[in-house]
Amino acid sequence: MIGPPSGYVSSIHVSDGGSAVTAALAVPAGTYNIVDDEPLTKRSYADALSAAAGKPAWLRLPGCAALLLGNRSTSLTHSLRVSNARFEKASGRTPMYPSAREGWIATAKALEKQC
Repeated sequence: MIGPPSGYVSSIHVSDGGSAVTAALAVPAGTYNIVDDEPLTKRSYADALSAAAGKPAWLRLPGCAALLLGNRSTSLTHSLRVSNARFEKASGRTPMYPSAREGWIATAKALEKQC
């Protein structure tokens, strides 16, 4: 992850994204955030991915490292803590995987079954 390890990242498992699309068809028109229930710090997100993969993280870079990739990548360094509460209230839907911790574990297990 690029940026301060204490910055937040909001994500969603692909399965939850698909079910959110279906649920969105029945909610009032508007703008909604479709993310998991618990945004993680970039450090926790990277740790969750490492734990699910059973491998140590490759590299941790400071936020200023994104400048090497140009202005477009600096947005990756910002903390982004987003809430899905409005969508959950409108749709009654909650994610199957409340955070990237559970989502990455589910992905790793699915990949193991394929091998």
